[in-house]
Amino acid sequence: MASQRGDNLLFKNTQRKASNTTHTQEYCAAHNSTSEIKAHIAVKQSPLESPPMPRQNTGHPTANEALTMNNDILKTLLAQEDELQLRYFNNQTAWELGTLIKTAADQHAAPIAIEIYAFEQVLFSYFMPGTNKDNQDWINRKRQSVMRFSHSSYYTGQYNAAKNRDFETIPHLDPKQYCAHGGSFPLRIKNSGLIGAVTVSGLAQEVDHQMVIDALRKIIAVQAQEK
Repeated sequence: MASQRGDNLLFKNTQRKASNTTHTQEYCAAHNSTSEIKAHIAVKQSPLESPPMPRQNTGHPTANEALTMNNDILKTLLAQEDELQLRYFNNQTAWELGTLIKTAADQHAAPIAIEIYAFEQVLFSYFMPGTNKDNQDWINRKRQSVMRFSHSSYYTGQYNAAKNRDFETIPHLDPKQYCAHGGSFPLRIKNSGLIGAVTVSGLAQEVDHQMVIDALRKIIAVQAQEK
């Protein structure tokens, strides 16, 4: 399905693909302890993921196994949305959040694009070396999906996959405006609701998603310590 492809499939240069694979693996290894979805992502493998562990008899999960694993992913993603709600959000928060993601990407020379969108405007945008205008298209479509469906773009993709439904063929949805590829996450203030989205594009969808999760957790931890 289109929603399972890595963002960097848009890059035609095979050397860049190999480089991005390395960045993906490095980030996963460095953040292994915080990746709640790492046990489930082998259900539908993106080109940037490591090969799945060998299975007895067949190399693929049964239909029941795949359904169970997908349901586990959905529960995890919904739990993240419930957990990662901010006490407050302003321009300075956007800067700090975007900078945290950039710093994490710098540590692995990961070629990603970052956008923090809130209150109907872009408050932070940064494109690292190795990105291109295609990343802006991915960011726009991921963010639009979050703002329309009020869930992370990764959740939307997994939800439709669980229903055996191709998101990009849903009637009344323009695939040029929306996509269900992981990497955009809703920004919510507690007891106030959705105010925007934080989006990453450039690596495998589950890694884009996890980079956002890791940064949000740090921001929320700091806010929890404030009086």
